[in-house]
Amino acid sequence: MNELLNLALDQQKIRGILNVIFVGSIASCVFELLFFKYSVIEISDYKSIYSFFISGHFIVSFALFYFLWILTIGLKMLFFDVPNVFITKKFGPRIRSFLIWYYTDNSKYSSKSALPESKSLDWLIKSSSEADVEESRLKKRTIQSHRSLESDYTLILRAFIAITIYFNSIEYFGWITYSICILILLFMWLLQILKYQLAEAAPHIIRSNQEAVDKNTSG
Repeated sequence: MNELLNLALDQQKIRGILNVIFVGSIASCVFELLFFKYSVIEISDYKSIYSFFISGHFIVSFALFYFLWILTIGLKMLFFDVPNVFITKKFGPRIRSFLIWYYTDNSKYSSKSALPESKSLDWLIKSSSEADVEESRLKKRTIQSHRSLESDYTLILRAFIAITIYFNSIEYFGWITYSICILILLFMWLLQILKYQLAEAAPHIIRSNQEAVDKNTSG
């Protein structure tokens, strides 16, 4: 019971399981489109299970699964990394200026409690209260946040593809359910982009906040 509870509370394991389920669903659909409609082998049919692993069927299935796993990571780069690079280059200075004003210059939001609560950005809240923050440590934490957000978006992308497959293959998975799921995933995608931009601007916010604190202390 405790192990099930710990598993339910372990978000990293849940994300890992969902990634396998979603990519497995995509691989299953692609396999049937490319080859044939397969049937699940009964657990008691040892001969068929043995044949599945030895004769090469498992390798083909695993290769397809692995290819789609890598492909979805590539699609993540197209739909998440590229837009973020464009936003950073095009609007990065404006975003940083606004966030620095929002979190430091604006006295109403100058306290660290005003910072957003997020697993991938909680280091920003901790760093805002540190007296001395090294540049290398800020860069390392920014990269870690980016990787965490990219991983989350990869799961969102895989969920989008898998849910579209469910919509086309499951009779009771109607338009209303599909539309709600897509809107939620779209919102989560936009939220990940906002978090990415905040993580990108975080070192500038922290340095500006530290400079303001030093100025007030010396004054």
